[in-house]
Amino acid sequence: MKVQFLIVIVFSALSFSALSDEFLYHPENMSFDYGNLKHNNELSKKDPLSLVFEAGISPFSISVLFKQEAKNLSIEAFINKEKNNIKSGGYESETTLTKHVENNITAYEIIRNSKIGRINWYIFQIKNTNRIYSFWFVENTSLRQENLTVTNNYQLMKKSLRVVQ
Repeated sequence: MKVQFLIVIVFSALSFSALSDEFLYHPENMSFDYGNLKHNNELSKKDPLSLVFEAGISPFSISVLFKQEAKNLSIEAFINKEKNNIKSGGYESETTLTKHVENNITAYEIIRNSKIGRINWYIFQIKNTNRIYSFWFVENTSLRQENLTVTNNYQLMKKSLRVVQ
């Protein structure tokens, strides 16, 4: 009986730590929680930085992409460029743009309700290096559990984003 009780405690502790994974990016003094998503090292790249965090097992998975978008460009210039792309692409009516200022981070979120699914794009800048990064994913309602997992963890990633400047 004591052995079974010990196994349950150890398993519970392991499950809890797996649900609160944090990504640390030392060159930018940046961190964020990615919850219970799995980091896919095979699909990730170092240069330019592009990391894949996924729910489910490929080909039945949905991923949040964390990537470096630009260097030496202000976030305002980047957003203006994206606004022009949205306008020239003819999907202004499908798109919303929201500015967020939290934890000393200025960010913009672009949400586009396209024919392929809802595109979620959270863009932010590291001021001391002038680099722009983002979290990006496309919802897939065919994969209900994976979609719910990714959506919740995308929100966690945005909320837990920390940059020491």
